[in-house]
Amino acid sequence: MPVSALLLAMAILILLSACGGGETPTRTPTPTPHLLSVQEHMQRADAFLENSQPGAALREYRSALRVDNQYAPARLGLGKAHAMRSEFELALDEYRRALRIDPGLAEAYFERGKVYGTQAKLTPAIRDFDKAIELDPDNAAAHNSRGFAFVAQGKTEEALTDFDKAIELDPELAHAYANRAFTYAALGKDANAESDAERAIELGLNRNEVMDQLEKMRSSRQAP
Repeated sequence: MPVSALLLAMAILILLSACGGGETPTRTPTPTPHLLSVQEHMQRADAFLENSQPGAALREYRSALRVDNQYAPARLGLGKAHAMRSEFELALDEYRRALRIDPGLAEAYFERGKVYGTQAKLTPAIRDFDKAIELDPDNAAAHNSRGFAFVAQGKTEEALTDFDKAIELDPELAHAYANRAFTYAALGKDANAESDAERAIELGLNRNEVMDQLEKMRSSRQAP
């Protein structure tokens, strides 16, 4: 073959190679959808719950459990979301499931105690608050809630001890001041009641609601 013809053939081959002629085009892989982790689902669920969207929170907590069905905080979250929707029996069931997975989950005892308290089941409520405090002695909210249950049982001294402890642990826990104020009012300690009521209002509670309840407690001690 003449040199010129050989050079022409080589040039054509080089050109075809550069243009990709005759080759199968390379396909770009379809990206795999990003699957959220347990923690990502939990963050989304907690944000929904914080914004009072329990329905959306329920979906995300369930998604977290589909990733890890033994993740106790997701069961706890389901319970809290159900409680927010006043679905108390469903909430109790989820708290029980959470505690079967993790018997040391203090918050599950606390939240279950709150539901029992809402149902006026004071004995199991106090029992759960006891356990929550045993596991987490610095839980100011648990002391406050147990104190409230003691008030409902007429155990005012035990209640005051709990409210004192709650305030010691969290000096800005407005409801603890309010509950202590109402208890003082029931006992006729009006100066203490007024002081605590004002502090609760300073910390954000509604003045009219606090003062109305304070007056009801004063009236109750004067009733025959």
